[in-house]
Amino acid sequence: MAASHEHKAPSVRGSVHMAGVGDIGFSGSSFAGSKGHSHALEGFELALEGVPSDVHLEYMVHAANVGDMARQRGGYIGSKGQSRPIEGFAIWLCGSGASRYELTYTAHLAGVGDTAIHHDGEFCGSRGQSRQLEGIHVQIREVPKVVGSIHLSGVGDLPLSDNVYAGTRGQSRALEAITLSIAGSPSDLAIEYSGHAANVGDIAYVGANSMLGSKGQSRDLQGVSIRLTGAASSRYSVQYMVHIARQGDSAWHADGAYAGTRGESKALEGIAVRIVKK
Repeated sequence: MAASHEHKAPSVRGSVHMAGVGDIGFSGSSFAGSKGHSHALEGFELALEGVPSDVHLEYMVHAANVGDMARQRGGYIGSKGQSRPIEGFAIWLCGSGASRYELTYTAHLAGVGDTAIHHDGEFCGSRGQSRQLEGIHVQIREVPKVVGSIHLSGVGDLPLSDNVYAGTRGQSRALEAITLSIAGSPSDLAIEYSGHAANVGDIAYVGANSMLGSKGQSRDLQGVSIRLTGAASSRYSVQYMVHIARQGDSAWHADGAYAGTRGESKALEGIAVRIVKK
């Protein structure tokens, strides 16, 4: 029987140490700790599952009667049985592959309740207010991905995947149309794109799943602009490069910058698009 290559979703596992209780393990990005039972969190240990080896966590804590404890990579942080509850913490997603993931976390503070959602590197909790943490919730997910299709003259429709070049180079097969959308997108994130086509000129922005350009009308695209919209767009950047006939690959452009030419009769022959965390 062939081995399974099913993709495992990224998640956080680890343990927390609770005063009067001891160590409690957790997995699958579940809440770790308690709420309203006066069991202070004294420390924790976190690790990642379902991510490549070039992604890891680093974290620090603020402990009562101690202050900020140095940022460290993995392992247990805090104390045990010393009446030094954690009052706040921060977590960083690190490594060369970190831009492909997003980290969020919250905490339950004694006398306050659940905190707001915090993002990679933000301090969560309090300092010097004698408000102990009673639980934490840490989540990781992949950054949303661009998906869609392109239409090449003499070829037809081809799929487009995030960060993968779609098209040809040096084969005189013009890019005539693109259609884009976002997979795994939060509800407050959208994509739109515009372009410049031969014998047409500039084309206004269209929304996700809309075709930009034409098919079989000899109106090749000569340039494109792509941008993200919505409240979540402040956390992400859309980047793209194109291959220009008789010129070569463009530099990577981002967030609405125009990639291509105008009025030079140089068709686009392919495109790559990706979304990364800011």
